[in-house]
Amino acid sequence: MAVIRLILCTLLVAVSQAEPFIGNNLPGRIPGPAIAGDLGPDRMEVVASSYGMTVAKLQATIDRDRDDIWLTKTGKLVYACKGSDDHAHHHHHHHRHLREEVRSIAGRQLMEPYFVPADAYHLHSRPGAPFVVHLDFNGEVVVAKEWVNESQYAQYALPYDIDGNPGSFSEAELYNIIDIWQQDPGLDVIERSGQRVIISADVEAEASCECVGEAFLGTFGNNSDIPSFVYSTRLDTYNIASQAAHLVGHSLGLSHDGNSSFPTFEGHGADYNSWGPIMGAPFGKFVRQWSKGENRDSNNTEDDVAIISSKIPLRPNDHGSDTGSATLLTTTECGNANVTTEGIISTAGQSDYFRIETLGGYIVAQVRGHQNTLPSLYVQVQLRDVDGNVLITSPPSSPTQAPSFESYQPAGTYFVSVTGIGFGDGFDTGYTNYGSLGPYMLNVQWY
Repeated sequence: MAVIRLILCTLLVAVSQAEPFIGNNLPGRIPGPAIAGDLGPDRMEVVASSYGMTVAKLQATIDRDRDDIWLTKTGKLVYACKGSDDHAHHHHHHHRHLREEVRSIAGRQLMEPYFVPADAYHLHSRPGAPFVVHLDFNGEVVVAKEWVNESQYAQYALPYDIDGNPGSFSEAELYNIIDIWQQDPGLDVIERSGQRVIISADVEAEASCECVGEAFLGTFGNNSDIPSFVYSTRLDTYNIASQAAHLVGHSLGLSHDGNSSFPTFEGHGADYNSWGPIMGAPFGKFVRQWSKGENRDSNNTEDDVAIISSKIPLRPNDHGSDTGSATLLTTTECGNANVTTEGIISTAGQSDYFRIETLGGYIVAQVRGHQNTLPSLYVQVQLRDVDGNVLITSPPSSPTQAPSFESYQPAGTYFVSVTGIGFGDGFDTGYTNYGSLGPYMLNVQWY
């Protein structure tokens, strides 16, 4: 069956990483707590150098993620990302309830799904892009030497399966595949190069690593198919999507977000106001974002977005950021209009501007989620006069509500701006505008 491809944008130059640098002279995989002692200072320096780190930074990463990281025989770091029963299984039903309730009470605010099961084989976020992130659901014979070197034989990853029939996808499984593709948090803002994430119902592999996902550190775009693995048996569709983003983060060089109590931070808040970092363990949290450790007691302040953008570019701004460069929304001959357009907030605090010309009357604007996605982006929408001064700001809302305004104005030129904002203080509640990124749909009417 076809591999499901998730494509965002063109990347002209792929990044690379050094080939194995120690050789097959290590006795076997080394667990995190033993890495420094087994390698010794000289080989620690070689490993650190291969990742562009100092020995001190490598040691800090190993110490912080000691229970979730191991070293291969060839000296490469692999993350085995754990998902306890409390994290992965308990929140499976709770989070599904949240998603279904949001879709039922806010259907007018979120895009309806436009897909049928047969579409699952043809999903592309940005058709025509030559480099892709593959979400691979149909099983795979893994021949990448980085994985094979650990066992000396090719590995077969079982397909995604929820009904005990791995030989074909049922209608429910195809809808799940569509759901996972739609809801991959955090990945919409980056341009993508080659990376395969295998979604596998492999109970034995999951039990062997005692984890819900495995990924090599820093292998993104190295011109070799070194897949990551999401083990899906205990995860619902949004948690599968979130874990896929988490593993892509590792392949881009990101380590875990934790605190003094837990190596991977679950997040804070409850229900619709809950938040967690993608590189933590945000199972059951409604909003999941890239982070730089702004929450209380964070043990990792690395700047996720800066690290990602140092490897591959963020998606460019697709609309002007001030009145002089605003995107013009077309008016009918009668001076009325009902226009829907798409945009993306790819940097913290970014504003997109849209210009309208009205003969006088009501101006109504609403921003909603794109393709039925759950929110990693929270915005405010404002009406501005010809000089850019704010006339109306959408009232504060929760992450489940579409920000909007309605205002009666005389004839003239006006601007509608959409800005990524935070919710709560980001320390104990909610999040700042740092990770409030992603695609949106804007509808503007004037009459």
